[in-house]
Amino acid sequence: MHAAAEPGYFKPFHAEPIAKWFQSILSRDDARAWIADADGQPVGYACAFFYDRPESPFCLPRRWCELDQIAVEPGSRKHGVGRMLVEAVLGAARADGFPEVELTTWHFNAEARRLFCEMGFASRSERFVCRP
Repeated sequence: MHAAAEPGYFKPFHAEPIAKWFQSILSRDDARAWIADADGQPVGYACAFFYDRPESPFCLPRRWCELDQIAVEPGSRKHGVGRMLVEAVLGAARADGFPEVELTTWHFNAEARRLFCEMGFASRSERFVCRP
């Protein structure tokens, strides 16, 4: 979906480099992943990062979780899989004392935006692009 909507930004799916990326990410102490399955088959995943940022001249110290990636197989959408994955991330953040979970979603992804709003996420900022 992302590569079709933003081909100048996203690459088409290729399993091998994605598997290598996940291997490198999952070796990090600040990363976690969840896999949703139905009858033993993977139908979705979420990947999150947990950050502790010290105070700076611009910002107060901060702890937050970034829901970096979430995906659900098209045939498994609208069955609560995405909601379950988001709830798993929220639960992990809460259990570890992270007071906020942030995420970014693309404007074209109306289904994801709807889910996130239904689950209590609210827009904090907007990112604009210009292609002169």
